[in-house]
Order: sequence, then C-alpha cells, then structure tokens
Amino acid sequence: MLARIRSTAAPADAGDGSDAGDGSFDAPFRCIQRAADAAATRGVKAVVLRGGTYYLPRPVELGPRHSGLSFHAHGGEKAVVSGEIGRAHV
Repeated sequence: MLARIRSTAAPADAGDGSDAGDGSFDAPFRCIQRAADAAATRGVKAVVLRGGTYYLPRPVELGPRHSGLSFHAHGGEKAVVSGEIGRAHV
C-alpha cells in the first residue's frame, strides 16, 4: 500500500520539507502550492500532507490543471492548514 501511495502522490512536510527538493517521500516539498503544482505536472491526483502546520502567506491557487486533485493528511498524522500570518513558509 505504501508503495502505491508513494507513486501516486506528491508529499509536503511543513517542518522538514524543502521546495528545492525533488518532492519524493524522502525529500518532500515544504509548501502546499509547490506540492500541488508538482502533482499536476506529474499527473498524480493527491497531495499528502505530513503532520504539522502549513502557514499560507497567500491562497493556494488551483486551476484546471489541478482538476481532481485531493489533499490528505498522512496516515495517523495531524496536518493543519492556516491562513494566519506567522512562520509563513514561502
């Protein structure tokens, strides 16, 4: 099951991710927007959010290329998406 998730999702990790990474589960993106755009480019239909708080400095922009994309917390982890200005991850 994990192998299937790894091949059909773009991961994000608010704490340990990097938008300079390759977006794999070993090197996840930090920002939701980066993960969503990578998922659309790769043709995968899910963004998996690792546990943590994702501060949004601006709205996540989704267009036709993101059609069918879903966002899920990683199994057993709590992912919070916040519009609060604070430790914003650009």
